[in-house]
Amino acid sequence: MPSFYEILGSPFPARFFFVFSLTPVTVLQIRAPRENRVVWVGKVSAGDAMETVYLHSVEKSPVHEFFRIGEDLRFHLEETAFSSCNTGLPSGVEGEEVFVSDGAGFRVTGMNRVLSRMRLWVHEDYENALKLGPHETIALPALAGNTLLEITLRRVPLVLWGVEEMKVLVQGP
Repeated sequence: MPSFYEILGSPFPARFFFVFSLTPVTVLQIRAPRENRVVWVGKVSAGDAMETVYLHSVEKSPVHEFFRIGEDLRFHLEETAFSSCNTGLPSGVEGEEVFVSDGAGFRVTGMNRVLSRMRLWVHEDYENALKLGPHETIALPALAGNTLLEITLRRVPLVLWGVEEMKVLVQGP
């Protein structure tokens, strides 16, 4: 039986690490296209919940858009919730969508809209945020200021995700 040191010296651990580092992972990437730089990157999985939150520019009322991360590397918009139903906010539905008024606000459910990427103009006055699951909230204007952000999904090797995370940490906001 080989000793612990013989195992460490063998090519097996190096091969294992190399193969493991090539394991594909899904990452959500937020980029500031005007600066051509990545400002946030994190690992996500198909089926994960995601929510965008902002104050509507005209109504100044909160809008919540609920998404699922798709296996197809696209964002699947399932529902939109809002507290006002005036200028620029939904007041009707299409196809299988359902408009719900519950006394506290409004929702459009059954949306099933699919986006390959999201481009959002963010501004601190509109409190733009991205929520990933129940515990992580990203204040979008804090990433690159009041600007256009592009949010995409990519499948990359685990090691490349690690490198991208380090670059974002080093460059800072």
